[in-house]
Parts: sequence; structure tokens; C-alpha cells
Amino acid sequence: MGASPTSRRRPARGLGPPPPPLLLLLLLPLLGPPAVHGDCGVPTRLTSAQLKEQFRGQQTFSHGAQVSYECRPGYYNPLRKPFNITCLEDNEWSSISDFCERRSCTNPGTPSHGRVDIPVDVKFGSEIYYTCEEGYKLIGSPISTCELSEGKVGWSEAVPDCETIYCLPPPNIAHGMSSAGDQASYAYGSAVTYKCEPSPRGSDKYSLIGNSTISCTLNSQNEGAWSSEPPRCEVVTCTEPTIANGKIISSYISQYNYGDQVIFECNSGYVLRGQSIVVCEVGDKWSPGIPVCEEEYDLTNLKIPNGKVLNSSRTVKKGDIVMVECDSNYSLEGSRQIKYIGQGNWEPKIPTCTLKLEPSKPPASLPPDVIDKIKKPEVAHGQVFHLFPVVKKGENITIECNAGYTLKGSSQIQYLGGGKWNPDIPTCNFSVVIIIILAGIFLFSAFGLVFFLYQFYNKRKGKNASASVRAEYSTCHG
Repeated sequence: MGASPTSRRRPARGLGPPPPPLLLLLLLPLLGPPAVHGDCGVPTRLTSAQLKEQFRGQQTFSHGAQVSYECRPGYYNPLRKPFNITCLEDNEWSSISDFCERRSCTNPGTPSHGRVDIPVDVKFGSEIYYTCEEGYKLIGSPISTCELSEGKVGWSEAVPDCETIYCLPPPNIAHGMSSAGDQASYAYGSAVTYKCEPSPRGSDKYSLIGNSTISCTLNSQNEGAWSSEPPRCEVVTCTEPTIANGKIISSYISQYNYGDQVIFECNSGYVLRGQSIVVCEVGDKWSPGIPVCEEEYDLTNLKIPNGKVLNSSRTVKKGDIVMVECDSNYSLEGSRQIKYIGQGNWEPKIPTCTLKLEPSKPPASLPPDVIDKIKKPEVAHGQVFHLFPVVKKGENITIECNAGYTLKGSSQIQYLGGGKWNPDIPTCNFSVVIIIILAGIFLFSAFGLVFFLYQFYNKRKGKNASASVRAEYSTCHG
């Protein structure tokens, strides 16, 4: 009998090689991971573009492989052509740069009584800012962004509204009234004017203290607020002011009330110190304060024999200081500076000018600084400037010529002592320019005179000739 089919298929245990799959599993750890040669890694990542769907997630690419890019949401391809890169033999990708541009949002629109500020542009990712005109309040978001929504770009916020800002009704005041009506609110810019009620007969009148008109403006929180507190209606009187050595020249008023003005004037010989106009204020006060009339002294009354007063003004007030200078050949006895103390008095007393007596030769016992003095020199047709009438050794003087004269020499010289100067004392000569001008005037006048005589002579000659012709004509036809 032959063997059964089952027995023929079953191999004997422990005989023959193991099945091939099992052998591979045993050898796989020894072989290690398969070697990869000549591959490119993940393609370049771009800001505005991304790999197309079929290339995403793949980590390696063989030589010659190409991948394609598409624009990210919010961007578009202005060139409308595909952008690909290739895996090169050096395992690097070919170069590529961002080729997609941001999409633009539509015109954002401008709110009524407002404006929109676009710092850069209206493209994807940009922000714009809304503001309202003065007197209007922004209702809505002040900022809107161009963003992506459902695959399209658009503004993140709706255009806001600019609503009018209102103030609450203005307050009422005691003993006063206003131009405000019965409105529940007042728009920005509205104005309200106050006035006081008439006073009862026999009573002092009410004065409006403060601003008579207030307006609806904005406070620091950009909310409606009145420009100031409302005025007050009060009885305010001031005592009639008085001024010594002066008088009131404004119209007579039996009673001075708030805001009334008074104008002052000083008597002759006095000068006003302060404001000539004052105003009645709260608390029986005159603003900015009642002035005073100070005595004014005429310097022409200050007589100094053989001397003079040096001052830019003809008059002085109490406390003013003047300088005194003696004439040539006279010496000052007393202080060169004196102060007016009022009532025609001076402090220190007014100095005197005495005739200078210079000895032919100073005593040998005098110190050199006293010997080396000389009176200020005189320059014809010029002026000599020095602080004192006497010049000491080593001091400088300045010389200036009068109009029409030219300085010959140095304008500043130094006294060396012993009557010597360095350089020598200059002179003032008649200006050459003036001479030329006078000569020109003389020549022009002479030419005019000659021309006038010539015209006069010709005119007389013509008259004589005409008279002779008429005489001959009369003789021939007589």
C-alpha cells in the first residue's frame, strides 16, 4: 500500500533548511539600516509660499526630483507661473525666493465726521486706525486689520461711527439767568450766556463775577464738559480810591461796582509809578493796585557853576543817580555821583567846580603817581573821551572827530608821563570827501550860471534882431 497524501506532505522533524522568511528575520539585525546615498532633505521653507499637498511630509528626495510651490493663504502669485525647485547632485536644492505677494483688502471706508489713517498700505496683515473730528466720539474699534477669513482677505472690524459729544444742561445760578433752554443735552460747541437779575428798588445791583459765557467742550477723558464754572451774581462795591499828588480823571461815579474802572493822573511835577487804570474787584479791592505819584525833578534847575550834569533824561525821580562833570581847567570838589532824595535835595551834597591851579613844578616830595598827571587834552574839531578830566600816567584816552572831519593819527593814545603821549596826539582835518563834494557843487553852480548867461545873451540878441527887422520893414512900406 502506498503512503497517504498527508504523510507525503509532512517533512520529517529536524531535517532540511528553515523557511526563507524566518532566515531573513534572523539576519536583519546584523545587516543594519539600508544605506541612503545622493538624497536631498526637506525643501526650502518660504514665508509667503508652501509646498503643494503631494510633496508635504516627504523627508528625502532623489537626485533630479522636482517639487512645486503654491502661495499661502493671504498671498497670490503675480506672475501666474509655476515655481519649482530641483534636487541637485550635490544634495542641495536649486535656489528660490519668495515670489508671492500679499493680497490687498478693499477700501476700508471713512466714518462720517471722522478719518482713517493708513500708515503703510491695505495689504494682508496691515493695520489701519480710525479717529473722529473734535466734538465727536468714536463708537466701535479704532483699529482694523487686513486678515484672512474663509479663504479671502478682509477687514477684521467694521467701520466705526463718530457720534456727537453732548454736555449735560448747564447749572443755574442764584440771582441770575441763562440763555439755556429746556434741552436735555447740549452738543459740543454750544454756548450759554448768563446775566444777573435786576436788583430790587433801593438795593445794590448784582454784578456778574466770572465768565459770562461758557461752552460745551471736552475734558481729559474726551467727554462733554462745560469750559468753566458758571459765573456768580453778587453785590460787589469798592471804596472810592485816592492818590496823593494826583487826581481821578475818569467820569464821576457815585458808587463803584464790580468791573468799574478808574483812571488816574498826577499833578504837575510828579510822575505816575504803576498802572493809570485800575478795576474794582471782589473784596473791595482795586486791581492791579492804586498807583503812586512820585516827585519829578527837572535837571535844568540843578545849576553847577563851571560844570554840567551828565544824564540821558531831562528829569529824574526820587532815587535816581546822575553824574557831574566840571569844565576844562576846573576840578571837581565832592562826589561825582549824586542821588536825588526828593524835595530838591541830593545825597551827597551837590559838588562844586573850582579853578585848577597847577604849579610850574610839583614839589619833589609828591609821589610819582601824583606828579604824572595831566589834564585831558583838547583836539580842534574833535572830542576827547575819558572818565575823568585828569589823565594819569598809563591811562588811555579816545579821540573822535566831528562830522566833516577826518582823524589823522591814532584814535586811542596813552599818556606816558612828562607831557608825552604814545602815539602823538592826533588832529582832525577837514574831510577830503567834503572838499570834493563842495568843489563839485561849486563847479556845477558855475556851469549853471554860465549856461544861464549864455541863454540870456542869445535871447536878448534875438529880440534886438527882430526889432531891427520890424524897423526896416516899416521904413520900406511906410
